[in-house]
Amino acid sequence: MAVLQNLWGWVIRQRVPLLCTAAGLVLSFVFLGLPGFASYWPAEQLFLLAGDAALLDRIQGDKLWPVLISASFLQALLITPAHCLLRRWQPTLPRALHVVATVLLVLTVSIVATSLMLLAQVDA
Repeated sequence: MAVLQNLWGWVIRQRVPLLCTAAGLVLSFVFLGLPGFASYWPAEQLFLLAGDAALLDRIQGDKLWPVLISASFLQALLITPAHCLLRRWQPTLPRALHVVATVLLVLTVSIVATSLMLLAQVDA
């Protein structure tokens, strides 16, 4: 029972990030992965800047949806771990900076993961 009490206490303390994660998952389901474009566009720009735009041309339209849906769910699922990591790393960070840092951390990890998923789509 002590484990369940500790878990419940953690859930209560992390109520807001868990609600944000749940809302992100609902949005991912409702919009069929469209929030994934938030990480697809920067990943696409990285390929263009690196001169590898030809790789993106090899991806057919239907093969792109799994990448967008995966990126969308990844973004939603990363909210709570990013929040907890930042709270542990910088507990005195003001609320506004904490929210901005959480968003930037989630987007950075999501962009890297989306880039890797795009490379996997073209078997590079």
